[in-house]
Amino acid sequence: MNLASQDGEVRINLSLEGYPAQDFNLNVNTEPSKVRVVRLSESGQPDVQLKDSSELNQSGQPSPHELSPPTEILSDLKKGILFELESCAQEDDTLTCDVLLTDQRDNRELTVYVNNRHAKSRVIDVNATQTVPHHVYFGDRESRGYVTQPLVQDIPLKASLVFDKIQVQEDTVSLVEIGVYTQDDQFFSAQFKDVPITR
Repeated sequence: MNLASQDGEVRINLSLEGYPAQDFNLNVNTEPSKVRVVRLSESGQPDVQLKDSSELNQSGQPSPHELSPPTEILSDLKKGILFELESCAQEDDTLTCDVLLTDQRDNRELTVYVNNRHAKSRVIDVNATQTVPHHVYFGDRESRGYVTQPLVQDIPLKASLVFDKIQVQEDTVSLVEIGVYTQDDQFFSAQFKDVPITR
């Protein structure tokens, strides 16, 4: 990059591999306290933005405002079934936990249980209080007992555990467990610990 300055105008000759060479003027008299950030568009055209110094990080690059950390999806793989806990959200006195279920082994029917002695779904809060779901959604079906759906290999299907009359005051629950049964006569459960609660 070559720079030449005259009467507040900075002439910039910019060459970057993979982009056409650019030759343009930049006025530094306008808002001199601002930092000029030059980016090249996909077509190679320069895009000049004025930034406050507070918007730049130590490397001199623009910092996004209030950047949230990426959401971590908790996962558990049991007997060829991948469980991915997307979220647990509290709204009023209802807690809803959404889980993606993917059969990585075969095309199998999967049953999600609300409360079965062999496969129980539940949540345990930080005060060691256990609550079982009021009902479960799995695909396009809903039940207070259990729901069975056919899974296609490597295609996720969402299940939602809905807990009524529960108010989680803390930011996490100690355990979310989802009890299931596969067509090859196997009861088992997936467990997620220290699950964050969104509101």
